[in-house]
Amino acid sequence: MLLALFTTFTASRKEPLVAMITRVHSGFLAAGLGELIVRFTLADAPGSPEINTVAAVTGIKQVSSIARVLKRWPELGRFARDLGAAAGTRATQRVIVNVTDAGAVEPVDFAIIQAIAQGVPRSFPFHTIALHFSAPGFAEGPALPAFPDRQTLSSLMRAGVDIGAGSPTAAGINVKDAWWVNGRQRYLAALLVIEADPAAKKLPPRRKRSRPSLRRAAR
Repeated sequence: MLLALFTTFTASRKEPLVAMITRVHSGFLAAGLGELIVRFTLADAPGSPEINTVAAVTGIKQVSSIARVLKRWPELGRFARDLGAAAGTRATQRVIVNVTDAGAVEPVDFAIIQAIAQGVPRSFPFHTIALHFSAPGFAEGPALPAFPDRQTLSSLMRAGVDIGAGSPTAAGINVKDAWWVNGRQRYLAALLVIEADPAAKKLPPRRKRSRPSLRRAAR
């Protein structure tokens, strides 16, 4: 039986985003879990003709963090796309995602990701920036499907994974920084999948080699 363990950590907004993701990245490397995979999503605020009109009338200056990133790192242009409008609206959203339509992650130099995070939120006031760190040795058992079925999603939700809030459905550590009306919001959580005996009364012991480094990184 596969058991999903979902844990959220206190994530201070006072800590620079670049410092937090660097700690997580260093923790994975120190744990020696295999090739590190970093998946990221950078998103501007949703826009529509109505929103643009209101902004123009009220004198609100609209800033595209995506445009700023692409001006500095044009090689990321292959990851840029426009998400379609939600049902009942004409709003669209410009994003940069290093994931193909087939669900494969295309690697990007982590130094670039650090430089982008260094500029959040002053230079790059993204509506949302999310990073997911994973490695082959982080979890046990077969990998969760790239597009979870209804049963898998239900199991993750029972484990406390907030699918509706965009929590990851794959094992790893997730870091988010997002705009909100009362200031930037920070989020740090880990999803671990382990093999467990349904008849056992205790969880199986964790592998010691991965535990110390990643726990320090998450704090």
